[in-house]
Amino acid sequence: MRSPYSVLIFCTLLWGQVAPAQTSQQQRFQNFIKEYQKLEPGSLTFLGRTWAGSAIGYSTHSAKKKKGELRYQESIGFVRRSAIVDFFGIRLKVQYAKKIRDPSLPLVAFHPGFSGTLDSALGGDLLSEARETFPDANLVVFEGLSNKDFAYRNCFFSLGGLHEPYLIAKVLEEIQKGEKIQNPDVFLFGSSSSSFSVIATPLLLPMKGSFLTSGYNDLSSVYRWVLGEGHSEDTFVPDPLFKKGFRSMMKKRSVSAARKRLGKNSSCDSKLGDRDTFKDLLDWTFETHKRSLEKAWVVVSSGKPVPPWKNLGDYLESLALNRWIDAVTTPFFWLQAKNDPMPTQGQFQYFFSQAGGNPWIAGDLVESGGHAHFGAAYGAEWLRLRRRLFLNSL
Repeated sequence: MRSPYSVLIFCTLLWGQVAPAQTSQQQRFQNFIKEYQKLEPGSLTFLGRTWAGSAIGYSTHSAKKKKGELRYQESIGFVRRSAIVDFFGIRLKVQYAKKIRDPSLPLVAFHPGFSGTLDSALGGDLLSEARETFPDANLVVFEGLSNKDFAYRNCFFSLGGLHEPYLIAKVLEEIQKGEKIQNPDVFLFGSSSSSFSVIATPLLLPMKGSFLTSGYNDLSSVYRWVLGEGHSEDTFVPDPLFKKGFRSMMKKRSVSAARKRLGKNSSCDSKLGDRDTFKDLLDWTFETHKRSLEKAWVVVSSGKPVPPWKNLGDYLESLALNRWIDAVTTPFFWLQAKNDPMPTQGQFQYFFSQAGGNPWIAGDLVESGGHAHFGAAYGAEWLRLRRRLFLNSL
């Protein structure tokens, strides 16, 4: 059982005012919360790489071997596919892997975010983790919506943009139709920079629930740091691994050359230049796609007026999760670690300070897990158990 202190923290963050008349789905969500509270909090095992006492979850996709990737995927029952989706005038290529077991089973989607991990044990890969977590479900793993390869290939700096829930919904709809899936139950599990997708995709596609780990309330804090505009220590503390990856990406390339490449090949090469070049390229990319983003906003927000976006920072701030709380009408659960350096627990706490009146929202703030690697802190089954409970309860 949890210690009294952890129960107090959990309930304070988790319980809002429950509406007098609950739907059956609301009741099931409340039952999930009650069962969740009975789970053992977990004991620390191996923290893996550490920084400021936290586990950093940058495991690599071990399945991605140059020659054996496809053979590996097929051996565990996944088939890799790609789809071209028209995003209000922009053709975007979406890569995913699917494992369809039985049309009568629910459809479970994973969007791992920029870090490319599903919070498995260190060394685990995306497909195996999905299969181990839900052996009796139809599975879809989006392999690159938020990563740099997708961003450069599509000239689209994603990290949680409006296009992600739109693309996820379109692909899942096509899979439901193409595979003749009879079970209407759809679930979405995400982490890190997929936070906006986890809260917004259910606005476009009927879902039973969505589950977020190591999430961001507001991704604009990352961009403020990347662009040298500062950030609040309460929301974002860039760790050495993030800094190292950013520096390796910043290779000298003039603004004119970068723009020429973009215009000629519609591809954002990884050699983006120094910080000033990168900022210019980000602003240019945002302005280029602004019209499409405005159209997407109207669809995702169910007709709300487009905010006055003056720049990329304004756009990202409009996607902060706390601004979408009132729109959440299906179960949304957020699991966060206190020692997550990026974002810090401040973003989680701020979100829940705003979400108290919505009975569809719940969350847990645990001692360890760092950023996107609870498996490194408590063992792989610790998180799998919580995800299974979420699906089976709803």
